[in-house]
Amino acid sequence: MKTSQTQALRKLIILSLLVAMTFVLDRFLSFITPVMKVGFMFIPPMIAGILYGPIEGMIVYAVGDLLGALLIPKGAPLIGLTVCYALSGIIYGLFLNEKPLKLFGIDFTWRKVGLIPNVLIASALVCFVVDLFLKTAVLNTLSTDKTYWGVFTSRLLPSAIMFALHVALAPIMLQLCKSLKKSFINK
Repeated sequence: MKTSQTQALRKLIILSLLVAMTFVLDRFLSFITPVMKVGFMFIPPMIAGILYGPIEGMIVYAVGDLLGALLIPKGAPLIGLTVCYALSGIIYGLFLNEKPLKLFGIDFTWRKVGLIPNVLIASALVCFVVDLFLKTAVLNTLSTDKTYWGVFTSRLLPSAIMFALHVALAPIMLQLCKSLKKSFINK
């Protein structure tokens, strides 16, 4: 096989493994509290975003969620949640990937900020904007006995805990991905 074909096949295999890991972490190794799902489902899409970028992070998160909803449903599948997961994957890829990004002729040089601002910004956007605001809006459509702000306030503490978990694990994932790139991906 040609080198580009080998790299494309390697990328497909890695992304497939990350989708499978997302599915397993979501359906078997997470638990649902009355207000929030707590688990490590965010790690494989974060790795995909770090290694390959926003589109791959989005695909891993969205496909992993859809597989879980179709193969082992825990209630009715909600496309709004899948969109929220996809948005989180995009955020991981935008802020944690080192490749230069150009959209519509605009070079995003803000990506060259240090590790800590990137991790903090990505984690804050995912945990507070996507998980707290957007997912609360999606989940609030299921419940008619609570207001949006009632659900929101009950999800505030779990979101803060997940933020701390994201901030703690993201640098570890960045180091892991750096090692993966050297030893396996860039061969």
